[in-house]
Amino acid sequence: ALCQDLGAGTATSASFASAGGGTKTSSILPTGGGNPNNPGDVAYAPRKQLKNLLKINYGSTAAAWRNEIDPRWQGSVHLGKFLIVMEHIQFNGNVKKLWEELTEGRPYATFADIDPEACKVLLKFRLALLEKFGCLAKAWQEGLDVDRLGRLDFSEFSASCEALEINDKMAKRVFQLMLARPGQRSLVCEDLQMLLIGVQTEHMAIVWAGAPGDAADDGGADDAPS
Repeated sequence: ALCQDLGAGTATSASFASAGGGTKTSSILPTGGGNPNNPGDVAYAPRKQLKNLLKINYGSTAAAWRNEIDPRWQGSVHLGKFLIVMEHIQFNGNVKKLWEELTEGRPYATFADIDPEACKVLLKFRLALLEKFGCLAKAWQEGLDVDRLGRLDFSEFSASCEALEINDKMAKRVFQLMLARPGQRSLVCEDLQMLLIGVQTEHMAIVWAGAPGDAADDGGADDAPS
């Protein structure tokens, strides 16, 4: 189906406007200590430590990807940029081991490599909206922001999802992933761009605004990423 074709690719290049970076914090270790650089100590696995640090600094792994790791939405990150992010979040684990775990020999990592569970959640929600509305802009206007207030807190978002037969567990998870920064309490239309993570570049405009002539006509939802 067209929706599945549009929803399941991997982005390669785009020039999205990005929000600011996160807040630098010290890295976290399990209760009772542990030294990630010492294999004899009990500590978080490198990928788990990475995910925890990204959540602390940016609110979620998706927000970290959108705002810091891949702000131009190229769909992947190479080692040089990855090392800069690791320094910024003060990751003190074994970076070489982490990179090898994420890439499995490839010269780049994707969001799915960093947080496969979150990637699947965003994909599932994106496909549900595309199947019902055809594009994300129309989904915002006709399915989510039904009162045309321009923003949704979680209770409003959850009610809209319930009307779309999307269960509350998924609604809560998606809402958290689409928040662009720590402390943000409501979603605006632009935050739905988080659902474009993993979409092939040539399909992004259609996934966002539909085929030419089908774009939403008000509420800011027609501002397709470019």
